[in-house]
Amino acid sequence: SVTTERRIYLDHNATSPLRPEVKEVMLNHMSDAGNPNSIHGSGRKVRQALDQARESVASLVGAAVSEVIFTSGGTESNHLAWKAFQKQDKKILTSSIEHSCVLSAARLAKKNGAEVKYIKTASSGEYVWEDIDSTFDFISLQHANNETGVVHSFEPVEKQGTVFHTDSVQTAGKLNMKFSDSLFDMMTLSGHKFGAPQGVGALIVRKGTAFESLWSGGPQESGRRPGTENVLGIIGLGAACDILKSCMKEEILRIEELRNQFERTLVARIPDCQITGKNQQRLPNTTHITFEGVDGQSLLIAADLEGIDCSTGSACTSGAIEPSHVLTAMGYSKNRAMGSIRFSLGWNTKEEDLAKVIEIFPRLVEQVRGKTKNEAL
Repeated sequence: SVTTERRIYLDHNATSPLRPEVKEVMLNHMSDAGNPNSIHGSGRKVRQALDQARESVASLVGAAVSEVIFTSGGTESNHLAWKAFQKQDKKILTSSIEHSCVLSAARLAKKNGAEVKYIKTASSGEYVWEDIDSTFDFISLQHANNETGVVHSFEPVEKQGTVFHTDSVQTAGKLNMKFSDSLFDMMTLSGHKFGAPQGVGALIVRKGTAFESLWSGGPQESGRRPGTENVLGIIGLGAACDILKSCMKEEILRIEELRNQFERTLVARIPDCQITGKNQQRLPNTTHITFEGVDGQSLLIAADLEGIDCSTGSACTSGAIEPSHVLTAMGYSKNRAMGSIRFSLGWNTKEEDLAKVIEIFPRLVEQVRGKTKNEAL
């Protein structure tokens, strides 16, 4: 039966729980009346809160205030970035390990007559730049992978008039970034990955970058994203950015130290398991492990019953479990890909939580291994 104790939440890359300080700020604004586009006092008060949040987001990622467009989150921001390039004769570079919404945007671009090229991914999780010799109108590549945690290097990128978009959903709040000094022209952020509410994010767009709106309507977000803003969500996003601005360095050091110790102990106690991208630069909070001879889905369910929340990159397609598209692109065999688990730590992860996982997990792996072996006979 499912444990009634406090659950151990290690799935921050999927969503990071709302920070209490963010909740408090949002509650203080819950009763605010007024549309931020109205010129009366109530409207101006809400507009002020919106402007303050925009400054907070810009400050966290090192962008100009005018470059911040508020959206509903990562998926919308990614589609917004792609919109101007999903047409005839555009040359686009992306990869097979992107988030599913980017893969979907790439399919639409191809359908509309654009030429889409996919950069290869090494078994270590990094992009392989050797084969890329042409120039592109648009490059869209993630800053770090949500499953493996591998952080990508973009040093070989030749800009030459190319618009470069990066999906930074997993790196915002985990890595120091300065948009103004970066290669990027557009950057996607999502609030619920770092303790802001779900349903709010931003697209950072460098001044002068080719850009088209997804739909038409009012003048909101300087006409780039029409529709009345999600004021409360945006205020929460700004509050989370303010918190990170003051404590990110300490928070990340703490989380990375916990993660490294967790990995060392887990690998020492469980035979035939491997850390994905172990020798690459990785997100400080992410551990992705493949367990040999284990069905990841069964292991996930066993962990869930013990009160441990973690994840597997496998996707359910038409009732059948398919291996992660990320691990498949990295050249993993189906069996190896199906035996993977991701633990992603966050602001509320405690040392005792990880100690409990280390205590429980070797037994779970052993149980599932035995079951998987018997089913194979």
